[in-house]
Amino acid sequence: MESQKLSVYFYTSDRYQSSLRIKKFLSSLPQSVIRGDEITLSQGSIRRLFEFAGLSSSDILYHLGCGSSESLRIAHDEFKVKKSIGVEINTRRAMNAREKINHLQNAQIINKDMRKIDLSEATVIFFWFTDDKLIEQMIRKFEMELKDGVRLITIWSPLDLMTNFLS
Repeated sequence: MESQKLSVYFYTSDRYQSSLRIKKFLSSLPQSVIRGDEITLSQGSIRRLFEFAGLSSSDILYHLGCGSSESLRIAHDEFKVKKSIGVEINTRRAMNAREKINHLQNAQIINKDMRKIDLSEATVIFFWFTDDKLIEQMIRKFEMELKDGVRLITIWSPLDLMTNFLS
């Protein structure tokens, strides 16, 4: 299916522009990811996504729907990001994630709806959801809040939908 490609997009005021499409990476993902099931990504998959996005020590990463917070630990320990923020609406998951990262400097978990937080300081956003309404709401939020050059990482079709929606 054409829309199911790994994509790393760079946000500009002129819209999202595709900078990378990695068919090989997609073929390495579990089929549950392709279907959009609620799953946990492997550490290796997270690392590859961050490498593709060029995550570095100057970045402020927001993982929207961070779940277990493994992405924040990898971003902190291996990519030395300036700051990492996980946003998790589920209170139990947010508490568990907080416990796992409480020893990391410049890392935090926000237990709140991602539609209600300020994303303006983000330089990289990790976002992958399958709900069309949520995606449309987040597109509007991204357009209003993100600065030029923000990298948006997804592993499902939403950004292909976004490029069509924003064209």
